[in-house]
Amino acid sequence: MVKKHKTSKYCSVFQIELYLIIKALELIESKNISRRITICLSNTCIAEALKKTNSTNYLINQIFEKYYDLIETGFQIDFKSIDINNEFLKQTEESAKESALSHNRIDLDLIPISYVKKTIIDRNLQIWDNRWQTSDKGRTTKQFIESTFERRKMKKYFQPNYYLTQAISGHNNTREYLNRFYITDTNVCLTCSSKVDNLWHRMYECNKFEEQRTILEEEVKRESFVWPLPTKVFLNFKIINSFNNFCKYVFKN
Repeated sequence: MVKKHKTSKYCSVFQIELYLIIKALELIESKNISRRITICLSNTCIAEALKKTNSTNYLINQIFEKYYDLIETGFQIDFKSIDINNEFLKQTEESAKESALSHNRIDLDLIPISYVKKTIIDRNLQIWDNRWQTSDKGRTTKQFIESTFERRKMKKYFQPNYYLTQAISGHNNTREYLNRFYITDTNVCLTCSSKVDNLWHRMYECNKFEEQRTILEEEVKRESFVWPLPTKVFLNFKIINSFNNFCKYVFKN
């Protein structure tokens, strides 16, 4: 006997499998086919969830309600975890495709909390990025981090520190920056005379840091990048440690 049910695109796999258990219990009740039934579960998460009799999940509570109703009328129902093979998965997938095309009626239209949370988070991230893109602040930082989405991708390996932050923020001990606050009399590099001493000068031109720049360039090329790098690539996970060492030297000396 095959029953086809269609769910909303928002439903999670967890919800769908709980819903199918409910339908199986309803089928047992309506057909009265046997007094002893075993319902096989391939999802261990479902098996664990059904052990929690104090669950607040709407579908799980429906399962418990129907289960106890059947028990009271003389049914013996067991839930058993099983392993499934690839052939069974293939058959299940084909049946699911047939069900999706069989009718337009939506049998289950619950939106999981996880989907709502994800939608809210995605929306807020987009708002955050729009503000970042339209802001006239952080001009130097934007050259390293073009979007907030790029920054989130770096969270596993990017650890800001005293020297790296000076480079990315533009708030550092270069004479151009210090001269803005009248801490120095000039913004000109003391080594190169005619050049403005800023981050880009130290990274690409200043004779004082030629040795450290050469080391950085060699390490960049070793990772199959081309020198000079686009600014944002300095925060690539393959380059960032070398760039951090360079920043530590140029802002410490």
